[in-house]
Amino acid sequence: MTQEQNSTLRQWIELFAGCNGYDESGNLNRTVEIRVLQDKDTYSGYFKNVDNILQTIQQYDGKGGMIYAPFNKINSACYSRAQCEKMMKKPKETTSDKDIVGRDFILIDIDPVRPAGVNSTEEEKSHAIEAGRKIYSFLVDKNGFEKPIVADSGNGLHLYFRVQLHNGEEEKELVNRFLKTLGMYFSDEKIDVDLSVGNAARMAKIIGTTSCKGSNTTERPARISKFLSVPNEVKVTDVSYITKIAEMYPKPETPTRENNYRSERFDIESFIQDHGIKVSKTTTLKEGTRYVLEECPFNPNHKNAALFINNSGAIGFKCFHNSCSQYTFRDFRLHYDPEAYSRATRQAVSNWNRFQHPRPQNQPETEDKGPKWLSMSQIQDEDLSNEPSVPTGCRDLDRKIHGLFLGQISVLSGINGSGKSVWIDNIIANAIQAGYKCAVWSGELTKKRFRRWLNQVLAGKNHTIKEEGFDGSYYVRKNVASKIDDWLKDKFWLYNNAYGNNWTQLYDDIDIVVTMGAKLLILDNLSALDLDSNNENYFRLQSKLVETLAAYAKQKNIHIILVCHPRKEMDFLRKESISGSGDLSNLVDNVFIIHRVGIDFRKRAEAFLGSRKVDELIEEKHFDNVIEICKNREPGELGIVGMYFEKESRRMKNTPEEFIVYGWDEQPVQQTISEMTPVENQPFNYDNEQEEEEWSAWYHK
Repeated sequence: MTQEQNSTLRQWIELFAGCNGYDESGNLNRTVEIRVLQDKDTYSGYFKNVDNILQTIQQYDGKGGMIYAPFNKINSACYSRAQCEKMMKKPKETTSDKDIVGRDFILIDIDPVRPAGVNSTEEEKSHAIEAGRKIYSFLVDKNGFEKPIVADSGNGLHLYFRVQLHNGEEEKELVNRFLKTLGMYFSDEKIDVDLSVGNAARMAKIIGTTSCKGSNTTERPARISKFLSVPNEVKVTDVSYITKIAEMYPKPETPTRENNYRSERFDIESFIQDHGIKVSKTTTLKEGTRYVLEECPFNPNHKNAALFINNSGAIGFKCFHNSCSQYTFRDFRLHYDPEAYSRATRQAVSNWNRFQHPRPQNQPETEDKGPKWLSMSQIQDEDLSNEPSVPTGCRDLDRKIHGLFLGQISVLSGINGSGKSVWIDNIIANAIQAGYKCAVWSGELTKKRFRRWLNQVLAGKNHTIKEEGFDGSYYVRKNVASKIDDWLKDKFWLYNNAYGNNWTQLYDDIDIVVTMGAKLLILDNLSALDLDSNNENYFRLQSKLVETLAAYAKQKNIHIILVCHPRKEMDFLRKESISGSGDLSNLVDNVFIIHRVGIDFRKRAEAFLGSRKVDELIEEKHFDNVIEICKNREPGELGIVGMYFEKESRRMKNTPEEFIVYGWDEQPVQQTISEMTPVENQPFNYDNEQEEEEWSAWYHK
């Protein structure tokens, strides 16, 4: 055994068995089973002694057999079986699912399609490596999974994602559905995502051993497995992320009024033919069939959408572009057949009569303006869902108020530390993602701090690095920040505070950036604007300012957010406590107050919200921040919505597992994968700053 192979085996022990530490004698605190399949015989042994593990592996490696071990924690009682610290041929007991204490890893095993009992060719293996990159990108870059351990298995690729799951039927079903989803998305005629590795006691090749399937030939050689990428810290991926992917697996419809009581199997091929849907490729999989579409029906520029039908008849739809990620097969079917569901959910249409300023009495009626007095039949219905509005990114808020309508002005307030600056950055990111250009005047933050914080939101947790010596402080890699800068060009502008905070000057400069296309203007904050605070009519000047902004928003068809600090009060913040003119909340269209769900929230909020509502926000939903709609001119919705805070990215999220990929990095999975091959003994490390120019030899974007 070479020194390099010995080093790899020790690394395997440390990653999969040494995580619980060692006892005083230098033995592992965790039991390891080594199992060898050789000449149709099975050998098994339970070990804690590292030297015995290495000697046993050396004894069997390269002798025509395969050496495996469970990657989940084994019940320590198994150590007392007959094969304790030694190998036995055809043992009476080996590790079964009931012997597993809990799940530590989920294995994604990608193998090339080839005849049974043989090693892969270099070309076949390259297909597995490429598929592994795609799956890695899909899970880590596009769906927020923590970075896995990546290993060359000799014939294919292994991805080990660290988890903390119980060993039960529910968890087994979850992992199996997760793997089936990946198989449905990524398996093809060249590679298979192994769907049989979902049981808790699953054995996997010990990395560092030789893969010997069949004869060792020049075309199909026996190769030594090795690690390609090991993060400095193998972080746990929360179960909510696993569930999110598992939920993408198609589910069969049950007959209800919602689908016209249809219980027969849906004829997807006839549906495709009847509606002229163009399919570029059809692939038959173990679990069903995949139809790759020539274009996504929701955006014809997207060339990587597909339909999936599993063997039970359940159908799914997936577009791999982030902007279309919300669409399901129901949306797909309704796109082509709006009457497919008898009780299809439709957006309610409401009539709203806008307030009209009184006109001079001497104005005559004109044809272009119409009658001065209208009958109801002369007034067209107004569908707020068709009105242009800027999304905040807070899903429940946008559902309630239909986003931030153009031509309106909003006030945002909150006590210090409530999350005003964080939410502003998130609104900016989501507005730009939706195609709305933004501009900010910040009297609060330096330009460097503003850029750093906005970059964190846009980059996401997988592109931030913890700042050494500072708890909770993160920064964005230079090459990522550069890509974000390029994406934001001509989409976002920050006012240069070297030109001061005089309102008259700022008002003229605002007109410049609006002419450049800004549709969302944020002024942070009112008290930092120079309005001649010594003037005895200071509050009247504030009212005049807000009146001017409201008129300007209507004239230019933009939305303005005005950040206002509260008065120094210790009670639960209400809109009446917002500092400034008493007319402030009357003059604007929306008033939002953001609250941090901290220690004092319950004590202060119960008197206004009630203990039941506070319990729901804290105990049931575990929100980190809540946004209170204190005023909403139209559609008139009030209430409280919640968000989850992620410190690495400063993102306010709708669900803990939400992972948005913003436009600077929004490429379909198929286009983000490099053609590079892995470099031996050079695992890449996202957390190594020296890798910023080229993150990795294995995975390079």
